[in-house]
Amino acid sequence: MRENREREIEQLGDKWLKSERRRVRSYFVPMAELDDEKQMKIREQNKIRQARYRNKKKRSGNSEVAAASIITDESNEPQPSTSKNAITSTTSDTVLTVKLPCPTTSSKSTSGKKQASRALARSYRNSRRQSRRFAEKT
Repeated sequence: MRENREREIEQLGDKWLKSERRRVRSYFVPMAELDDEKQMKIREQNKIRQARYRNKKKRSGNSEVAAASIITDESNEPQPSTSKNAITSTTSDTVLTVKLPCPTTSSKSTSGKKQASRALARSYRNSRRQSRRFAEKT
């Protein structure tokens, strides 16, 4: 197939390119020219595809957060409260999973990368400063 196409390109040159453009262009039909049912069908399909894409992107971006937020306990059964208070809760105790937002940087955004690296550097500085203060007190 590829050899045949290459042979045609060599023989016809620009004529082949023009005919190929015409052939491919014939597949495109503007939305305004479609009837309402087809427009609605295409829009619904696009909504589904966009939602699938967003979910896929969200899952790949938050894979580290999701891995960190998985419950380490094998059973998902509620754990009894071990509080020593005299007052007991009347509601059922359930396992609470907290997902914290993880700042992800865009591969296209340099300012986002700078902001994240500065925040990380600031947190390291603060932790070093606090550990020094703690060491001085003891």
